Parts: sequence; C-alpha cells; structure tokens
Amino acid sequence: TAERIRESIGDYIFSGLPPKTYVTMSIGVGTYPDLKVTDKLEFIKRIDQALYQAKGEGKNRVCMAV
Repeated sequence: TAERIRESIGDYIFSGLPPKTYVTMSIGVGTYPDLKVTDKLEFIKRIDQALYQAKGEGKNRVCMAV
C-alpha cells in the first residue's frame, strides 16, 4: 500500500507547479505488534528511523521499520 501511494504521488500532476516539477516522497512503515515494541513511543521511533533510512538511501522510497 505504501509503495502504491508513493508511486501515485510521483505520477500525479500538481496544478500550480512549474512544468516538469516532480513531487516525490519517502515513507517509513511499521506494523504492530510485529515490531515487539512495548509502547507507542518506541513504535513511532522505529517508524521514524525507517523514514530517515528511506531518505538516506536516496529518497523517494519506502522502508520498513525493524
């Protein structure tokens, strides 16, 4: 689902932007309770780390929290 959202954003033509302007996004994804976290703050922290991993790997991608 996250990958489909990312692709849809990349394919969408946003009005008001200059021609040939592309919008991309990076997404951090996690599933609960699979991460075996003990509280919601730890869950959010791991997803945030996945987001920064996606950005660090070149942006415009989806990374799963571990």
